[in-house]
Amino acid sequence: MNEKLEKLNQEIEKTEARLRRAQHKEKMLEHQIKILNRKEDAE
Repeated sequence: MNEKLEKLNQEIEKTEARLRRAQHKEKMLEHQIKILNRKEDAE
């Protein structure tokens, strides 16, 4: 039982790490979109 719990906790940690990376990527992409929109508006 304890071993199963440990595996689940490891899965949670991996998933949370993936989520943080995805959120970071999302912020970077949103930033790029803002920059591209500004360039378009300037033209």
